[in-house]
Amino acid sequence: MSEWALIQWSQARQITQTMGIKDAQAPAAGITPGQHFASLVAADRLPDAVQFLAHALPRYEAVQWAANAMGRLRPAADRDLDEARAFDTAHQWLRDPDERLRRTAESLAEAMEEPVPEKLLLQAIFLSGGSIAPEDLPPVHPRPDTAAKLAGAAILLAAFATPEPQNALKQVLQDGEKLATRVS
Repeated sequence: MSEWALIQWSQARQITQTMGIKDAQAPAAGITPGQHFASLVAADRLPDAVQFLAHALPRYEAVQWAANAMGRLRPAADRDLDEARAFDTAHQWLRDPDERLRRTAESLAEAMEEPVPEKLLLQAIFLSGGSIAPEDLPPVHPRPDTAAKLAGAAILLAAFATPEPQNALKQVLQDGEKLATRVS
């Protein structure tokens, strides 16, 4: 198992605390994020592994992982016009994460009625940093874990829309672990 170079946490329980998991259900002290992730995957708790990894990654990388997973799991032909526009906006933001694109992501997400993965991805972008208040009001910041929850939910929604969700989750978890081991 490779070291998770991109992850700032040294213990898995630090991550599970940010997820709201009570100490009684948290991994034991001394368990590394990579070890806990591996145990979730080995126990076939793949949705839990997705959420754990989404919370372990920095916010930008969690969004990047979700966008890449959706690119793998949702072919362009399966997207309607709004979903395609949302996906394109997400990739624009990933290339240039500026405030204008972050606010565009918010507007596009609000216009989407169905809770599709692309909507959750756009919401993760908007809530990844910066104020969530209207621009003419004092800043209000989202909870630090909100972007991770939405990025993980986007991945799960995309995976469970495939014919073989377990295989889809295994693929995207491998991709996510590769991202976690990358040196920034």
